[in-house]
Formats: sequence, C-alpha cells, structure tokens
Amino acid sequence: MAFNDLGPRFWIAPGQTLERSYTWHNDLGAQYAMVRLHTPDSKVWSTRQGKQRYDEWWGSWSVYYVTVYNEGPNWAYCSLDGGGST
Repeated sequence: MAFNDLGPRFWIAPGQTLERSYTWHNDLGAQYAMVRLHTPDSKVWSTRQGKQRYDEWWGSWSVYYVTVYNEGPNWAYCSLDGGGST
C-alpha cells in the first residue's frame, strides 16, 4: 500500500532528529516511510524503520515508526511518503 504526503506536516531544524509514527488498523506487513520535503536546500535522512503490533478483542492495528534526521543546512518542512507490501 502506497501513501503520499501523510500528515501532519512537521518542521525539523538542522542537526535535529525526530521519531515519527503512522498507524494502520490492520497488519499490512512491511511498510517503509521516507521524508517528503516541502522546502528546498536541506538534506533529510529517513532511518530506523520499526513496527509494533497490537491485538485486542475488537481487532488489531500496527504502528510503524521512522527516525528522521536533518543534515542541514536549513530548516526543513516535511511530511511522509512510503509504502510496502500488503
């Protein structure tokens, strides 16, 4: 399942690291996210992909994680693009 411009959008300062997450009400297998830059002239890395699954009596859901790092030199305004197996 692919996704583009998954929000909410966020600002990240040069040298800053953030952990972002996104949720599906199912286990969609492997999903990977990458930063979508909405501002020019910065290099932002998407690293440390992770997943956590929850099962309850009424259903299951999965939370996916990605660590984002801004190498700089400017502030970056971002959202997430990604996808994977279904």
